[in-house]
Amino acid sequence: MTGRKFILTTIREYLNESNDNNIPPIDKHGKNVVYDDGYLLITVNDVNDAKYIALWDMEKEDGRKKVGFLIFGDLISYNGGRYRRVDSIEIDDNYRYRGKGYGLKLYQYGLKYLRKDINGIFSYIPDRRNEKQIPSIYKKLNVIKSDNDDYIYVDRVIPTMYECLNEYQLLNESWYHGTADAREIEKIGGFTHRTVTVDYVKDPVAFKELQIKLNTTRESGDMNLYHKLLDKVSDYKMDFTYKKPLFLSDKHAVAKTYADPHRAFDYQNSVQKVYEVDVKNCEKVAKIIAFGDRFRFISIDKVKQGFMNSGVPEEEIDKLISMFNYYIFENKGVRTDVIAAIGSWLGFDCIDVVGVLDSYNGGKITSTVRMVLDPSNVKIK
Repeated sequence: MTGRKFILTTIREYLNESNDNNIPPIDKHGKNVVYDDGYLLITVNDVNDAKYIALWDMEKEDGRKKVGFLIFGDLISYNGGRYRRVDSIEIDDNYRYRGKGYGLKLYQYGLKYLRKDINGIFSYIPDRRNEKQIPSIYKKLNVIKSDNDDYIYVDRVIPTMYECLNEYQLLNESWYHGTADAREIEKIGGFTHRTVTVDYVKDPVAFKELQIKLNTTRESGDMNLYHKLLDKVSDYKMDFTYKKPLFLSDKHAVAKTYADPHRAFDYQNSVQKVYEVDVKNCEKVAKIIAFGDRFRFISIDKVKQGFMNSGVPEEEIDKLISMFNYYIFENKGVRTDVIAAIGSWLGFDCIDVVGVLDSYNGGKITSTVRMVLDPSNVKIK
């Protein structure tokens, strides 16, 4: 089971009903974004009366591309309620995410953002062209039995967590690890952990005050006082030792770029390999949406929001970023090792960084990179 708590957090976010205090964001194209997993967006034309729900691929080098849509039409009355007709649904035949649950998501978000006085949707079966995927989708929705077999009615009750969990897992089945030299991994038959130590400041506020005093004193030319203050810097710094994370990608092509012999110490005798792996005991997962960022240096705001969405109070993550990221100024970003240290400090098992540009040779492929904070939990398939 990959990241049960993270998955349930994602589901809870989905289950929140739209209201005046939970208005979906509007992107630079003027679209109402109701779903964003770093790879694909779902937008609706109107958050108060959705009639056109679109699926967008965000990984295109020339910009995003629409790869699917769901269109609602006229209203009818049935059994005391009001239902909107499903006019059309389509996902590109050749699209790589076809069959991965995004058709269901179009229906789910279409139902969620119907006008409040509408009870659900209906479909006229004789008009149906797809005889496989569409019936499968309707089985996961709250179908109302009709007296007329030509019509299917769907109440706008939100699907169960179990159904959402199954759908989410379909999108997160494969993880890959690329290595420049697989000999040690092959010898022991798996991954072991090493430790890494980073420093942090125990009192970021007091440390910042000390830095201001250092700058002021140096500018005044009082070098005697400056060096006395400089000796106090070490009093504020502490060491934190944690397990060095193992990095995985959900894309084989990205993992393969790290299987480069020139990265190996003994590159002439090294054995390059990409492993497909399973992740065990990854119960507490932080999800950071970092679409477009380079993996080695991620926006502070995105890191902060990711940990907050994963249940960390804002005051706590602000303090930890200040503690571990004390040497970075002007809100530039957070390094990967600092993110891993913060995740370890907070007791997370894994950290998923979604939508990053990450490859050893600086490629343009976006992927999800998973930091497994205890590599012994990674098993080779």
